[in-house]
Amino acid sequence: MKKLSLTMFLVGLAIASFAQTQRVVLHEYFTNASCAPCAAATPVLMNTLATLGESKVVTVSYHVWYPGVDPMYNHNTQQVRDRHNLYNLNGVPNSVIDGNVYNGHPNGATYQKFDDRSMVASPFSLDIRPGFSGDSLTVNMTVKASQNVPNGNYKAYIVAIEKEVNFVSPPGTNGMTKHEYVMKYMLTGSGGSSLPATFNTNDEVVVSGAWKMANIYDLSQLRIVGFVQNMNNKEVMQAGMAGNPIPFTINLAINSATPQLNVQQPATPKTYTMDFSNTNSQAETYKFKLLKDVLPSGWSASFSVNGNTSSDSLMLSVGAGASQQAVITITPSAATPGKGKVYLEVSPTSSFTMYKIQKEAILISGVPTLVISKHPATTNAVANALTGINRINATLEGGEVPLLPADQYTSTNFKNILWHTGSDYGNCVSEAEAGNLVTFLNTGGRIMFQGSDIGYYINGNGTTMRRSLYQNYIGARYLVDGDGSDPAEIGATTDFLLNTYGSAYLNSSYSHYSDRIAPRTPAIAIMNYFQAGSPDTAAALRNEKPITGGGSYKTAYFAFRMEALDDASVRDSITSRVFMWFDGLIGPTALDDALARITMQQNFPNPANESTTIRFSENSKPILLKVIDVLGKEVHQQWIPAGQQEVTINTASFGNGVYIYQLSDGVNPITSKKLIIQH
Repeated sequence: MKKLSLTMFLVGLAIASFAQTQRVVLHEYFTNASCAPCAAATPVLMNTLATLGESKVVTVSYHVWYPGVDPMYNHNTQQVRDRHNLYNLNGVPNSVIDGNVYNGHPNGATYQKFDDRSMVASPFSLDIRPGFSGDSLTVNMTVKASQNVPNGNYKAYIVAIEKEVNFVSPPGTNGMTKHEYVMKYMLTGSGGSSLPATFNTNDEVVVSGAWKMANIYDLSQLRIVGFVQNMNNKEVMQAGMAGNPIPFTINLAINSATPQLNVQQPATPKTYTMDFSNTNSQAETYKFKLLKDVLPSGWSASFSVNGNTSSDSLMLSVGAGASQQAVITITPSAATPGKGKVYLEVSPTSSFTMYKIQKEAILISGVPTLVISKHPATTNAVANALTGINRINATLEGGEVPLLPADQYTSTNFKNILWHTGSDYGNCVSEAEAGNLVTFLNTGGRIMFQGSDIGYYINGNGTTMRRSLYQNYIGARYLVDGDGSDPAEIGATTDFLLNTYGSAYLNSSYSHYSDRIAPRTPAIAIMNYFQAGSPDTAAALRNEKPITGGGSYKTAYFAFRMEALDDASVRDSITSRVFMWFDGLIGPTALDDALARITMQQNFPNPANESTTIRFSENSKPILLKVIDVLGKEVHQQWIPAGQQEVTINTASFGNGVYIYQLSDGVNPITSKKLIIQH
């Protein structure tokens, strides 16, 4: 037997060793966080891999530079490009099985294909042994021949991957927050380490590599993949994966009794309890730091651990196996409604200082409108929609949405929801989310739905609650999905809501596959698609139904991507009109006539302190004046006698903030303006 050593490092305990002839298949996956087809294919593929198990198949995922933004590509651009170019790829998603066994769409990377390949004996066994020096990772991999190996151009590769990367919000535009087997660094370089051209049985070669670790989201997810590849035909001869090589772990988790995201009344502190444990075998001093990602003006945040309180950071010694409880407190300001987000970061101070764990706490306070982005787009679709809302709002994106507890979907927390899904059809609304939205509507809430495939998805995948939301509450009937010949022109119907518009045009880059829909009574079509030679079909609906206890809910549903409207002023105006209808500021013709008869001036002074005066045109009958806070709560109302043209309101008891004052005939709102209180 001959034994060759390319480079030797002193390393620790063996992490993985594989039987001599049992093949472990290498699966190389090429993807991108802004690739919509990747979002559809990846979950199916990962389920297949999970069924097979890592003892049979190991995966390395390369995040490429197209079609859009992906921070995981930015961490290692050249090595990703080198592997991509090795296989002459021209699109993603793409799966490569053992180099030359399969190269194509992941739909073809079937369980059977992986299983069949794993049954082919390998001529090599691999023994992967990681070690550490400070923040540097060193790995020795022994390649041993289990039989005589014929002449070839063999290369050995050692690759550091992150088994699971979880984002709170999608890092790209395809809506995915979970990414698996992400390639971090090839310790042998993208060209690999050369091996002998031939092997006799039991010949061994030790291949080594080192890496100063960087750009790791969660050190506990670090894994080491090794493989041998014949570069003559690209066949991967053997692969293997070492488990988590980090000898140091800590845990930080949100207490099960504390929701991670809450809606809270202004000026009322909210606490978040987190359980921390040192799972290391020795005592350690930890640094606790509060990172204030988003904190509106006037808001404050602090945390406490073991009786010590700080708004920045503190150090604490924790015994081996011991636990502590950290409590974050966020206090919103009544003067600044919005969303606050902070992170508690914990890291050791004596060793593995790059090992950091973060947990976030999110608070929404004082906003009348909640924007939920299920599929953020590169065209800034949500930002475009917000300009039309022109109201105080807070936005939840991607992984934040499931964090909002079901019992907080009430119209006392926020009056309106904008539910934006873009072109996404696999993540537009879950069964649980549908239930939450139905609950919200049953409390008198108002929802504007935007998305080209909501009906398509629910029609094909809808369970009880999703179908009820779509058919009974939105009042929609799905007809057919659009195709590549979708009409570019849409126009308003005679309904009062949008009848001031003629036609509008959809950008062909975004208009394809928009749902064709029809209203279910009492819903009303407010926009139609226009297509020569075909009957018009509805493109948008509105619906309003009474709820138990009085009042009603309202929905507006646009079955196309709102960002597809080329004219930004039309897009913004449509959104603004919908929310004016939600707030009761516009209605049928009778109400529009009333609005024309009575005008109201801006209050003075504004901002107001102890009192403010409001003037309006002469009224022929009594009218009702209401003052409403940003949560929709009435804080003042009084009837104004016929003929009176001025009223002074005592505002001394009003809290600082923004209010709306509104005139109505007692049933229908007529007009309104904004009032600011500043003591």
